[in-house]
Amino acid sequence: MGRQKGEIGVAHHIECLGLQTYGRERIEPGFVMRKPVFRYEPATAIHELEVPALLGLLLRDAHDANTVIDRHDPMLLDKELDQLLVEYGPLIWPEPGQGSRDHLRKPQEGTRYPADLIYPRDNTT
Repeated sequence: MGRQKGEIGVAHHIECLGLQTYGRERIEPGFVMRKPVFRYEPATAIHELEVPALLGLLLRDAHDANTVIDRHDPMLLDKELDQLLVEYGPLIWPEPGQGSRDHLRKPQEGTRYPADLIYPRDNTT
């Protein structure tokens, strides 16, 4: 039940968002991350608590309405994630000088994180 060919994994999105992970992938570059390890509470909370809770509600609502969820729909949790980012976005991607950015990768041209993200400036990302 792995990823389908051509499907982008969670690790890709984590890197694009500039989130620094602290698992085995830091030591072994070819290691495939299965569960990201964060050392910043807002990143941990959104990944381990908030998004799973949203998915649980979505599955419950779909079950109650007897509908099928298209997990490939890019708008699946769009409104809900926007609401979460109002709270967590400024904590995770603050304006320079407005909070710590130590939990983020250093931007590097030619990578998936080529420039610092700042929320709400980059909220469409």
